[in-house]
Amino acid sequence: MAMSVMAPVTPSVLRWAREQAAVSVAEVAKRASVPEARVVAWEAGEASPTVAKLRSIADLFKQPMALFFTPAPPVSSVRLPPDFRSVGAATGRGLAREIRLAEERRDTFKQLAPEAVSAAAWPRWSATGKLAPAEVRDRLRVSVAAVAAARTANESLRLWITAVENQGVLVFQMSRVGDGDCSGFAVDDPTTPVIVLNGKDAPQRRAFTLLHELGHLLGHSGGLCLLDEDDDRERTCNRFAESVLMPTDEVRRAIAEAQGREAVDVVEKRFHVSRLAAAVALRRHGLVAQSVVDYEKQRSDEARKQPPARSGFARPERLKRRNLGDVYLTAVLDAMDRDMISVTDATYFLGAKVEMIGKLERELAGNPR
Repeated sequence: MAMSVMAPVTPSVLRWAREQAAVSVAEVAKRASVPEARVVAWEAGEASPTVAKLRSIADLFKQPMALFFTPAPPVSSVRLPPDFRSVGAATGRGLAREIRLAEERRDTFKQLAPEAVSAAAWPRWSATGKLAPAEVRDRLRVSVAAVAAARTANESLRLWITAVENQGVLVFQMSRVGDGDCSGFAVDDPTTPVIVLNGKDAPQRRAFTLLHELGHLLGHSGGLCLLDEDDDRERTCNRFAESVLMPTDEVRRAIAEAQGREAVDVVEKRFHVSRLAAAVALRRHGLVAQSVVDYEKQRSDEARKQPPARSGFARPERLKRRNLGDVYLTAVLDAMDRDMISVTDATYFLGAKVEMIGKLERELAGNPR
């Protein structure tokens, strides 16, 4: 009978990987077909798993086996809130995976596009101290007229994403996390910060999340966000996003003599924001009554309880492009074209099969998203 080969894992790394994946000891024991006490012993350094069991655990954690032999856990720049698992273990694992992917892509981008990193405006911008929303909008160079001219909310969202990416911030989107679980998150970094949006949210909400997370990054903080969270930091970032998206003077000019829900209609269409965000901004400026906000809040809550409407079939390469972002996707494809990396490397960095590479190149060359 062949002897089992033991894997000399680093206990702290094993535990770190389990916690990052939001997996319980019981789930690891079930996957490895061992008692829970054995998993506890592995994490305490009192025993080691076999190579075969480590392989199954690494697959569960979505981590490379080599990670478990490193001397210490990687340093993560995103701090998970204490109630991270309160949304459920499955969702927790999905969020942990998205955070890890965001950090891996950031590091890959730094390696493949060092010139772009060194030329980025972000380090100089973020070092200037606190910026007023009007200053931020000026730096992003997104005019009210350009947003108003956008034919759809998705087109407006792309304007904002491109503007933020042009400052040196990587913007990704995720598809596997429920829209009620996490609106987005930010990963702070001195040269190449990251914002991840929930692709299941409406484009108006994603635009708000984008600016909300930018507010976090300008304050040099990162983390997971639900836009409904009620604490000082989240309120500050919500107010920041609102002010960038809907400048006070422009809002007043836009509504002219419109009142009540008619004013909400005008702001929603001109600034491509949600009706609730429009109502809240108008109320803050004293332009509508609280009853208008309450009405839009009730409508918003009811709409979020309904099953999402089918919006048609999106080609896999288009969805992949959206989630990866043009800046990251271009960096990987350019590195492949310059023979810096192989096609196999590109499939790993893009999370795509070989046959998808050509489709992504054509999708990117076609430009429209």
